[in-house]
Amino acid sequence: MNNAFSPYIRTIQPDLQTSAVQLNSSTNPNQLSSVDLGLASFIVTFPVLLVLAISGYHNYRGRLLRSQILRLERIWHLKTQEHH
Repeated sequence: MNNAFSPYIRTIQPDLQTSAVQLNSSTNPNQLSSVDLGLASFIVTFPVLLVLAISGYHNYRGRLLRSQILRLERIWHLKTQEHH
């Protein structure tokens, strides 16, 4: 490459390579990043919250069904008492 920009390219390239080497050497492979910690906490908490939500919903539906049954039994008892 014999153009006017070739001296600039030669001076920039070594700086990029050394900075890349410095970045790679400064990272510790045993250290977890904040993204890894966030993902790990999500993987742990999501199933727990899902189970709690499903359990709470089933409890709610059970209470609602029992209250509806009691209401219908009261109506049924009132109707049977009126006929006697």
